[in-house]
Amino acid sequence: MDAPEQLKDVDVGSLPMSLSSQGFLQFKNDTSELYRSLLVKWRNETGSPELLQYWDKIDEVKRIVTQFEDLVIDSEALGSTLPFGVDVLFKCEAERMKYMLLEYLRIRLAKIETFSGWLLEDATERRSLMSPAELMFCVKFEAMQRQLTASVVDDVLEGLPAALISHDTARSKQQPNSATHIFAQFTETVHDVTLDPAMESTTIEAGELYVIPYSSVKQYIDEGKAVIV
Repeated sequence: MDAPEQLKDVDVGSLPMSLSSQGFLQFKNDTSELYRSLLVKWRNETGSPELLQYWDKIDEVKRIVTQFEDLVIDSEALGSTLPFGVDVLFKCEAERMKYMLLEYLRIRLAKIETFSGWLLEDATERRSLMSPAELMFCVKFEAMQRQLTASVVDDVLEGLPAALISHDTARSKQQPNSATHIFAQFTETVHDVTLDPAMESTTIEAGELYVIPYSSVKQYIDEGKAVIV
């Protein structure tokens, strides 16, 4: 169930003013779109074979989670003056949003580790996909990987012929496979979509679900016209 659906029946008038003044009304009004956006970003990042553009609403999600946690603290302090179950609802929603946010960031870090060398080859476009903190992590991870590899070559393989100790850099230059097939649902009607290079372009209606090469739908995912499911 969507978070706003769970919260819409909570009677704000029945809450103590201390809770309302700390952001519950704002949460009910502002969180719906933010929650849905987080859900879409999480699903897209999970299903995409490549690193997507960093979402710039992370701080807003953290603010909402903090509001939830503050409301829980107040509800515990005020005890029985709250409607039954409201404090549990606050805790559940805080934990759910934290889980989704942490999973989103964890998946991104795993991709950065896998594609670190490839991401750093491009001085602008690929690096711009990452937040400043992610870029710093990527640079340090790649440097550490190279240092460890060099150490192994120098210390363990010393004395062997050069042909046997030449380092295979394939992993550090590993690239995303854009030909990977994904499940994608279109949220808008789009025209001239090429589902397969061997097929003619077609029109896809909003709501239709396809198994489609990622490369064919990437543009529409970036534009918000399709989501990975």
